[in-house]
Amino acid sequence: MNKEDKIKIIHLMPDSSCYDGTIALFDSDKQCENIYFAYLRRKETIPSFIKSTKVILVHNKKDILKRLSSIEPINGIIVHYLDNPNAEALFALKKLYPEAKVIWCAWGGDFYPAINYPLYDQETQQMLLKKRGRRFTIDFLLKPYKNRFWNWAIPLVDYCSPVLPDEYPYLLQIKGFRAKQILYSYSSAETMDFLTQKVQNIQLGGNVLIGNSATPTNNHLDIFKRIAGEQLPGKLIVPLSYGEPWYKHAVVEKGKLLFGACFCPVFDIMPKEDYYHLISSCGTVIFNHYRQQAMGNSNVMLYLGARVYLSEKSSAYPYYKAMGIHVYSFEKDFAKYKFSKLEAEKVLENREKMNKNIYNKEKLVHILNGVLQVLAK
Repeated sequence: MNKEDKIKIIHLMPDSSCYDGTIALFDSDKQCENIYFAYLRRKETIPSFIKSTKVILVHNKKDILKRLSSIEPINGIIVHYLDNPNAEALFALKKLYPEAKVIWCAWGGDFYPAINYPLYDQETQQMLLKKRGRRFTIDFLLKPYKNRFWNWAIPLVDYCSPVLPDEYPYLLQIKGFRAKQILYSYSSAETMDFLTQKVQNIQLGGNVLIGNSATPTNNHLDIFKRIAGEQLPGKLIVPLSYGEPWYKHAVVEKGKLLFGACFCPVFDIMPKEDYYHLISSCGTVIFNHYRQQAMGNSNVMLYLGARVYLSEKSSAYPYYKAMGIHVYSFEKDFAKYKFSKLEAEKVLENREKMNKNIYNKEKLVHILNGVLQVLAK
């Protein structure tokens, strides 16, 4: 490939708040030319999360293929989250561009249910079993992976970046997976600028942030059982703006029963700054995911100075610990610290570690260069 040739990349992603930062990052490098596609649900015409006007909104693979030609050279296809629509699109695109290298940025929800990995705490597991019996539970867990296109797409992937590097061995359990590991990050320069500019003026409140979505992997009911009877320092802020409607209903019903007026579910999709303002009212965060999840929320709250509880079963817990960041085990540490504020010196230490390892623009550019190098070969 000549130096003057541009690296042409097709991006596939569901409607997600991650996309705007990704677009800004790739567009910042003048050596690549990007085509961005984002899926909307069948009846939707306006995205809920994406703000960029550079994104081509589609409903199916036919919408994507109409915009493309087999004549134009494509160096790479980057799949940001391999759900069924993106898997079907990837399968079609590889027929159109057989030489294009494929990178899968694996978020977690697109592969954990396909491997032998425990996702649910006791109360949540019981709720799933009662929903419609064991058959429903199995169907619910495997729903994304019973689609033939997802299975066909796996061998097409050349490179893969899970959210956390230590998750790569889990991906090797997937039948047909052959991709080499590569690094990618969804940290955005916009978030970095916001945090560094605003953090000095933010004083965290006494509320408690619980979970990040209306999905059973949050294990909300198990958190509720653990903290019921405790003296709450404020309100329980529980984001439920996306996920499974039936699960959202179950969480709200249980939350109101146990905590009354202190239970504050969040249903609306909010602008990022408004959302940050809301969660900055929380001095304590409880994420009881058994897998890596809600990393964006965890990163922001750690930077702002919250005491963040994670399940020890999540790969996020040793990830932060290895960097020297102060995070706490929900299983072992909650009984000791409960809703107490994180000490000022630990807040500063966390911020220093995150500036070095996560919110680092130079590191972000280095990661981008690594992606472009493999696509340019």
